[in-house]
Amino acid sequence: MSAGVLLSALAAGVAFITNILISRELGPDSRGEVAFVLQASYLIVPFVLLGAERVALRRSGDQGSFVPVHLTSLCLLVTVAVFALTRDWTALIGPVVYTIATLAVLRSRSFRDNQFSTYTLLIAGYQLTILAFAVTLYLLKVQDWFMWTLAYALPAIPIVVVAGLRRNIKLGRGMFVDVSADSLKLLPASISAVIVTRLDRVILGILAPESQLGLYVSVATATEVLTWLANSLGDHRVSTLAGGRDRRGQLMGILARDCLIFIPIATVAGLTIWLWLLPLLGPAFASAAPLILPLCLAAVMLSLYRQAVSYNLGRHDPTRVTVIEVSTAAVAVPVYFVSIYYGASQGAAWSSLVVYAIGLMIGIALTGRGRTNAD
Repeated sequence: MSAGVLLSALAAGVAFITNILISRELGPDSRGEVAFVLQASYLIVPFVLLGAERVALRRSGDQGSFVPVHLTSLCLLVTVAVFALTRDWTALIGPVVYTIATLAVLRSRSFRDNQFSTYTLLIAGYQLTILAFAVTLYLLKVQDWFMWTLAYALPAIPIVVVAGLRRNIKLGRGMFVDVSADSLKLLPASISAVIVTRLDRVILGILAPESQLGLYVSVATATEVLTWLANSLGDHRVSTLAGGRDRRGQLMGILARDCLIFIPIATVAGLTIWLWLLPLLGPAFASAAPLILPLCLAAVMLSLYRQAVSYNLGRHDPTRVTVIEVSTAAVAVPVYFVSIYYGASQGAAWSSLVVYAIGLMIGIALTGRGRTNAD
């Protein structure tokens, strides 16, 4: 658990610093270009992994009937397809998807087995590569958005090399991921999860000026120190739960204790953004100030929502997670479209808070429902 939290803190710290460097050098418009590539990549990842990253968290998951899927080939196909559609550097989505997908599966297996050596090597190298690349571009005053996006795409190369050399990554020969009956059952949940957490940013990049997405991510990225830590806590809980009766009261107790952690962190993050980050980014980002409150509240609500999902994923019937995630995504799609169409970045910020709150209520309501075993 401590290793996962430390790595999440490293990732959050790098994201915070890189966000400052990108925003200061590119401004809201080009910052939005980089953000769009990253958010689109997150939306594609579940279609590449086919639920493998979720089932890998569970110690009691389906350990047989695996069908190997070649991750590298799928991501090359994504690269070619995006380039054919856009004819520009947006095709960097392909290697970004590969990097995110590989690290996601390895992260799940590391939490499940409590063995973080290889994951630590790769995630630390990945984050430090991004940071070094961003600092270099900032010092050189590079203002081409695609060069900044390369910072997230280039780590795919060493990951391929290291993953091919270190057998304990267990992705199989030729960088395969193992897809099973259990993973396919959880695929709709994986797709729905990124719809809930990433679709708002993609829609914002399409329906509103790119400067609006740049303003939005400049604040949202700074709040991710909380969600990174919350995700590690949730993944740890999945890996330590194994069947048993689902108790709504137990989940409510967990959420109440988590509020004592999440709310103070979000408060500190909000004050830091308001007093230090936005002035540091410059006058072009001053109009992002109204986004601080809703995005900090949304970060708390998302963190609680992830704990409800993790609790259900680790218990007897993990397919209930699909009902929770799909139901929340069904709410998110119309809410995001309408709110962003009329309210741009502020609509995205407040609608994300609403969607996460509804998802949390759905998760609580469905806990304890359905087929269970006695403890």
